[in-house]
Amino acid sequence: MNASYQLFDLISGTVLDVFARESDALNLLIALRHEHGDEAIRRFALTCETGEESTLVAMEDDLVRRVQREAAEVSTARPR
Repeated sequence: MNASYQLFDLISGTVLDVFARESDALNLLIALRHEHGDEAIRRFALTCETGEESTLVAMEDDLVRRVQREAAEVSTARPR
């Protein structure tokens, strides 16, 4: 069964986008964090949808920490 990842705006309650891979959603959030800081992504939640089941991946401060970790991993993986 294929999974998809949904990015929710917790303030408006709307789905902002749906991604085929978690890394795609995190890359968008990394770019948003780079432009606007941690506070800009604190208002979001990321869920994983598999058929009938929805699982919370991270939200608010947990999502900020996850994006920070992913950004650090991406920056250390880049060739210099």
